[in-house]
Amino acid sequence: MTNLVHQLQHQPQSRDGLRVLSASRMKTFTSCHRKYWYNYVEQHPYIKNMGQIRGTSVHKSVEEKFRDIKSGNVQNVDPLLVYDDTFGKEMSNSPGTVFVRSEYDLGMKMVRLYDFQGRIPAQVEQEFILPFPDSENPICMIHGFMDQVYSWGLVDMKTTYAKPKLGVLGYDLQFILYNWAYTQLYGEKPQAVIWQHLRTGEDIIADVQGEEKLRYTIRAVQELLETLKITEWHKEAVGEIPIELFERNPGTACMMCSYRVPCLGRED
Repeated sequence: MTNLVHQLQHQPQSRDGLRVLSASRMKTFTSCHRKYWYNYVEQHPYIKNMGQIRGTSVHKSVEEKFRDIKSGNVQNVDPLLVYDDTFGKEMSNSPGTVFVRSEYDLGMKMVRLYDFQGRIPAQVEQEFILPFPDSENPICMIHGFMDQVYSWGLVDMKTTYAKPKLGVLGYDLQFILYNWAYTQLYGEKPQAVIWQHLRTGEDIIADVQGEEKLRYTIRAVQELLETLKITEWHKEAVGEIPIELFERNPGTACMMCSYRVPCLGRED
């Protein structure tokens, strides 16, 4: 992990006088303000669930294999070994996580069935730090990583069980920002932004283009920036940031949330 990435994980940093916000930070804020508070404000410790460990391990194995392919198979990387090694390290770093064999096996199956010759990305884990919404009138900097970048667009891999509803996916801030970042980096809009469901191998096209989607994202960024100003005032004037500033958004997503117990006070 680079020093820059480590710095950007929690409290926003500044760059060229502008706050730096990550695509994942924006998605967390819009999905649930309370989850944002636990993750980025309080930095509450949490136990990773098996789905998160599986996802990290699958991503790492695919990334390392593609890097090797692009270098001419110099290292002769075995993605299954990378998966197993990463999974073991993730479990060691999360001692409270209960190992579930079926979850490990599911991730291993995803890697085994992945078509590494079907399409080769031009870039993997493409990093970007860009003025948002543009360089002429920026309100912040947006930082993120795109899983796979191609000449025609981008792919973001997902290891979840469920697939998203198309209408909901169309307003996923992470994907809207990836679409925007691709356009800023390469000077043209991507032909496709793909939510790749590794469990089924299905490519789902995210309809995230258009001025209306960008205006929605700008409003969300402005709301987060204003919230951050308020939290800073409370910290300076009162000495603490009240959790009440960040309201809950209860729903089905709570069942997979790492902060379910401290937030709701119960497991079920």
